[in-house]
Formats: sequence, C-alpha cells, structure tokens
Amino acid sequence: MTVDVLIITYPADYGWLERSLRVLAHNLSGYRHIHIVLQGQSEGCALPNVGALPVTFHYAPGWKGQGYHHQQFLKMMADTYTDADIILHSDSDAFFKTPVNVMDFFVGEKPGWLWAFYSDLGNTVPWRVPTKRATGLECTMELMQGFPFFIHRSTYAVAREHMERVHNMPIERYIRAAAERGQTSFSEFNVLGRLAWEYQRDLYGWVDRNREEWPKGFHATRQYWSKAPISDHESEINSMMGAPEDPSSIRCTKMGHWIPAGDTHIGKWGED
Repeated sequence: MTVDVLIITYPADYGWLERSLRVLAHNLSGYRHIHIVLQGQSEGCALPNVGALPVTFHYAPGWKGQGYHHQQFLKMMADTYTDADIILHSDSDAFFKTPVNVMDFFVGEKPGWLWAFYSDLGNTVPWRVPTKRATGLECTMELMQGFPFFIHRSTYAVAREHMERVHNMPIERYIRAAAERGQTSFSEFNVLGRLAWEYQRDLYGWVDRNREEWPKGFHATRQYWSKAPISDHESEINSMMGAPEDPSSIRCTKMGHWIPAGDTHIGKWGED
C-alpha cells in the first residue's frame, strides 16, 4: 500500500509551507512522495523551498475571486495528481509536531476517520445543510473532526460520480455555483466522508471522536492559522525539530540546518 502526501497551496502561504515541510521531513515517516499543487500558478513561477524532499509540483490555474472553493475542487480531484493507494491531505499550516508514521493514523489496516454526531455539537453545525445539499443524503455526522485526512483513491471518483448523478452537472460546475452562495456553501471533506460512509464504509476505520480512542497519530498533529504571523509561533515550530525552546541561542536556516544564532563563521557556511 502506498501513501502520498498532497498539499494545495499558494504564494501567500509559502512561508508557512516551507516550515511545515521541514517539520514533516523531521517527523513523518512511511509516505512515498509529496505532491504540491500550486493554486492559481503557472509554470515558471517562483517555487517554495522544499529542500531534499521527494516533491512533484503541479500547476492549477485559479478561479478569479473564488480561491476558497477552487482549493476545495482541487481536493475533490486529488486522485488525478497521484497514483497512490491512499492520499494524505495536509496543509501549509499543518505540522506533524512529534515523530509519527502514517500507519499511526490507521485503525488496523484501515485509514482512521474521526467524526462526531451533529447532536453532540450544539449549534456549531455550519456544514450540515451544505453537505446534505451536495450529496442529496441525510447527514447526521460531522466528518471534519480530525486532521489530516487519509483517503482511498477510489473514494474521489465515487464522490464525483454520485454528485454528478444527483445534480446532473460536472462537479466543477456545482462547486462554482456553490461559491456564489457564500463561504459555507460546500465542504469537501464532509462530502467525501459522507459518500465514503454511504458506499465504502468498510474501507475506513470510523472513530467517534467523543466516545472512542483516537489513533495515536491524530495526537501528533498541530494546525495553525496561516493568516497569523509566523513569528508568533516560531519557537514552538522550532521545538518540533528538537531545537531548544530559546530561539535566541539557535536558529534554522532556509535549508533546514540548525546553527548558532549570531555566529559569523559556521553560520555563514550553513547558509550556503
């Protein structure tokens, strides 16, 4: 079984992405390859620094004024970017904060999927109606309750075919129309999860996050908000790679080398 990492990103998040990838290189094992989709970018554009990681870049022309929904569409098309058996969805601002293997997110031999009953969530259910609208099915479960997501490659085609059958239109057209209704009009992982539950339930290890023990991998992740200043979290991020908590004594270069802060000899060599 092969597992590839997929990240959708754009230039404003490259600072976060470069740090996230350095932490991934230090802490995540068991994956085969990383695929980075550059949203709204074309060949010849500046690329994020990925060091020596096994990365393939893909270019995805954007949807003007609909970037949020465009990245959701790209995730619904994840199986067109890799032939991996399982696709691990991560983000520019998502970090594997301690050493972890991809299998630590599995339940037995099945990728874990954390969920919660909507009845447990009170009024915080913004995705229930959009997911019911998108799938045409009753929705009793919120399926974005644990990050990252590990999804069988077959699930994407199942979801697209279902939606196209229900709405009699290509999924791209549906999501573009959803964008016109506002920010909370579509939820890619809720749709994928609801249709996986409907048609492929035996492929996943479903975990009620409020009543059942989580696979240990989900305790090893940390997601920030990429609109926040990276400097607010630099010390914590550095510590994920074993650096001292005091950022004044040591720093990380763009190439991922730890060097003494303020040093003008070893430090200069480390920057090369």
